[in-house]
Amino acid sequence: MKFALVAYALLSGDIHSFVMDSGLSYSECMQAVRHGVTVADIAPGVAIDLSGAPLVCELETTPDVILTASR
Repeated sequence: MKFALVAYALLSGDIHSFVMDSGLSYSECMQAVRHGVTVADIAPGVAIDLSGAPLVCELETTPDVILTASR
Protein backbone atom coordinates (compact mmCIF):
# COMPACT_ATOMS: atom_id res chain seq x y z
CA MET A 1 0.00 0.00 0.00
CA LYS A 2 1.08 3.56 -0.69
CA PHE A 3 0.32 6.51 1.53
CA ALA A 4 0.04 10.27 1.08
CA LEU A 5 1.07 12.93 3.58
CA VAL A 6 -1.90 15.27 3.97
CA ALA A 7 -2.14 18.62 5.76
CA TYR A 8 -5.46 20.07 6.94
CA ALA A 9 -5.61 23.88 6.99
CA LEU A 10 -8.30 26.35 7.94
CA LEU A 11 -8.74 28.88 5.12
CA SER A 12 -11.53 31.48 5.15
CA GLY A 13 -13.50 29.48 7.71
CA ASP A 14 -13.33 26.21 5.71
CA ILE A 15 -11.07 23.24 6.33
CA HIS A 16 -9.12 22.18 3.24
CA SER A 17 -6.89 19.15 2.75
CA PHE A 18 -3.66 19.42 0.81
CA VAL A 19 -1.51 16.54 -0.42
CA MET A 20 2.05 17.33 0.61
CA ASP A 21 3.67 14.17 -0.75
CA SER A 22 2.45 10.90 -2.22
CA GLY A 23 3.68 7.42 -3.08
CA LEU A 24 5.16 6.90 0.38
CA SER A 25 5.40 3.79 2.48
CA TYR A 26 3.71 4.09 5.88
CA SER A 27 7.07 4.43 7.65
CA GLU A 28 8.21 7.16 5.22
CA CYS A 29 4.96 9.03 5.77
CA MET A 30 5.21 8.81 9.56
CA GLN A 31 8.81 10.04 9.37
CA ALA A 32 7.61 13.04 7.35
CA VAL A 33 4.90 13.76 9.97
CA ARG A 34 7.53 13.69 12.73
CA HIS A 35 9.76 15.99 10.68
CA GLY A 36 6.93 18.52 10.32
CA VAL A 37 6.00 21.07 7.69
CA THR A 38 5.55 24.75 8.50
CA VAL A 39 4.96 26.41 5.11
CA ALA A 40 3.34 25.24 1.85
CA ASP A 41 3.14 26.95 -1.53
CA ILE A 42 -0.44 26.62 -2.80
CA ALA A 43 0.16 28.68 -5.96
CA PRO A 44 3.16 30.53 -7.39
CA GLY A 45 3.92 33.31 -4.92
CA VAL A 46 1.16 32.26 -2.48
CA ALA A 47 2.15 30.37 0.68
CA ILE A 48 0.17 29.28 3.73
CA ASP A 49 1.32 28.78 7.31
CA LEU A 50 0.95 25.12 8.30
CA SER A 51 2.68 25.35 11.67
CA GLY A 52 -0.60 24.57 13.47
CA ALA A 53 -2.10 22.32 10.81
CA PRO A 54 -2.59 18.62 11.51
CA LEU A 55 -0.44 16.35 9.33
CA VAL A 56 -1.75 12.84 8.72
CA CYS A 57 -0.90 9.77 6.68
CA GLU A 58 -3.78 8.54 4.52
CA LEU A 59 -4.06 5.74 2.01
CA GLU A 60 -3.16 7.26 -1.32
CA THR A 61 -5.95 8.35 -3.61
CA THR A 62 -5.91 10.57 -6.67
CA PRO A 63 -4.92 13.98 -5.28
CA ASP A 64 -6.99 17.11 -5.88
CA VAL A 65 -4.10 19.45 -5.08
CA ILE A 66 -0.37 18.72 -4.93
CA LEU A 67 1.87 21.18 -3.09
CA THR A 68 5.52 21.82 -2.51
CA ALA A 69 6.44 22.33 1.11
CA SER A 70 9.39 23.48 3.17
CA ARG A 71 10.29 23.21 6.81
